Amino acid sequence: MTLEELAEELRSGSITVSQWETSMRDFLRSEYETALILAKGGRENVTFSDWGYEGSLLKKQYQYLSNFAKEISANPTAWMSGRLDTRMKMYGNSAYAALEDFQRREAEAQGYTEEIRNLTPAEHCPDCLDAAGHWEPIGTLPPIGDSVCLVNCRCVFEYRKGTE
Repeated sequence: MTLEELAEELRSGSITVSQWETSMRDFLRSEYETALILAKGGRENVTFSDWGYEGSLLKKQYQYLSNFAKEISANPTAWMSGRLDTRMKMYGNSAYAALEDFQRREAEAQGYTEEIRNLTPAEHCPDCLDAAGHWEPIGTLPPIGDSVCLVNCRCVFEYRKGTE
């Protein structure tokens, strides 16, 4: 089920906020699992430590989601418009941020020491513009999701093993 379909089910009353939250959790779990498997180059390369790290990222998203569900329950009419879709899309986008995070972690594990933040064809916030285009020690540039654009960011990281 897509996020749009899930939003429509909530708006129409076909599901409760609690059912919506459970479905959103399932959606996030699936997206984060896919992101981790992609970053590791296959399920067979994912370690227990990797799954634990993925779980810690999901736990944070679940906390945000729980608060969002409470906001919806407290004032449903405020959310049953395009606001709901926009906010839900951010949860979907968080999987992209997780993918970039998993890839950074994998690059570090493989001995890469430097990173560069590259802009893609998109609108970029001032934070991304400032952070892009220069090599820095790995882990020092702000990760996807830590800029003004939050998880709407579409920057990508590239890694290398130091300069000669």
